[in-house]
Amino acid sequence: MITAERHGNVSVLRMDYAKVNVIDLEFLTAIAESVRAVPPTDAIVLTGNGRAFSAGVNLKRLMEEDLGYTTELLDMLSGAILEVFLHPRPVIAAIDGHAIAGGFILAAACDLRLMSAGLIGMTELKVGVPIGSILREIARHSLGHYTQSLMLTGDLINAQRGYEIGFVDAVTEPEKLLDAAIERASALAAVPAATYALTKRSLKFEAVRRMNVAEPEFDAEIGAAWHDPEIRAGIAEYLTSISRK
Repeated sequence: MITAERHGNVSVLRMDYAKVNVIDLEFLTAIAESVRAVPPTDAIVLTGNGRAFSAGVNLKRLMEEDLGYTTELLDMLSGAILEVFLHPRPVIAAIDGHAIAGGFILAAACDLRLMSAGLIGMTELKVGVPIGSILREIARHSLGHYTQSLMLTGDLINAQRGYEIGFVDAVTEPEKLLDAAIERASALAAVPAATYALTKRSLKFEAVRRMNVAEPEFDAEIGAAWHDPEIRAGIAEYLTSISRK
């Protein structure tokens, strides 16, 4: 599901699950455990399997499971991606294919993003579901004022457009992507660990503060929306529509 290999002071975590790295409980558990297992001296490069970085939540399984699964998935989705966001060491995303919805926010949780292929964006509103506070703030941290546009339109953009709006830090050829990401990660890993961790905390201070002041009632309302029969019917309709394409 996720393999790890070391290149000097860099641990490369390669996601390879269900063709396009769809997000479910098992995948999120593997993400969190893999990040925790990285040696404390290492930077991290998170990458996909050449077909996708991550195509987002496995909506088909979401509809097949009971509502308890939905609740657990949403909690784990925020928790696992937050763990990437707050990891004290450098974390570089090497985006080698589509990064959509939850997959996009996973990439947003990384410190820097290099991209070679695929489309990226937040398609939640096209599916008909809202985004929780933690995930919204992680996206806003990396997208700035473009967050509203991407969130409300659900548009998918390519690597060049991602670079133009500042979400992607470098666009590279597929065969050079991993080496370029490892080089960036290695340079950051050479910075004294305490200095890097403090700098990272400083950069992310406002995002974390906004997460901490989010009203519990609001997040509960978002969670309830995923259980709403009308919204779940919309998810089913969305799945039917994309299966016809």
